[in-house]
Amino acid sequence: MEMQPPDAPATEVLKDPLQASEVIRPAFEYWRAQSGDAWAPSSTAFQLDSLPPPLIPWCVVVNVVTEPAAGATGAVDFVYRFWGTERTRLFGRDLTGRSISELQPVEMRDANYAEYDEVRNTRQAIVCRKPARLSNMRAVQFESLRLPITRNGETVDRIFAATCYQHLTEDHYRLFGTEAPAIRL
Repeated sequence: MEMQPPDAPATEVLKDPLQASEVIRPAFEYWRAQSGDAWAPSSTAFQLDSLPPPLIPWCVVVNVVTEPAAGATGAVDFVYRFWGTERTRLFGRDLTGRSISELQPVEMRDANYAEYDEVRNTRQAIVCRKPARLSNMRAVQFESLRLPITRNGETVDRIFAATCYQHLTEDHYRLFGTEAPAIRL
């Protein structure tokens, strides 16, 4: 599996989250409402259980872990604080409490790391559309929303992400060696 084969476009990053697919757009609208006049909502204001119930199993929340000696711009890890149940079915494992370094395939890990790091550095919401090609050369695309969350009003401490599940096919599951659910959501 290659995330970006030579004949496929690179990940498309959209700076306007209103361009997100309709199934994940409500998460952005909730995030924006909870932000008020701030650039992001606090971690206490942004509550997963306030999101549309069908979306929650497709979400993750990552903690931004900065090496203390490196400061705000130093070495960063992203640790999954919450990993939705449908993502476990798709990826074949639960990454709650685990580092992004454990995400496979490596192309997906590297793309997600870059997206999370962009949100951390810019303090802005983004939508990412990642192409992938299976070994049989069939192409699929993943769309995800990435939203910053803050505890102190100055730095991104957490990042919320939601995957657009509306157009996932059996090919998306094959990419990770898993099987699509018999009943589509």
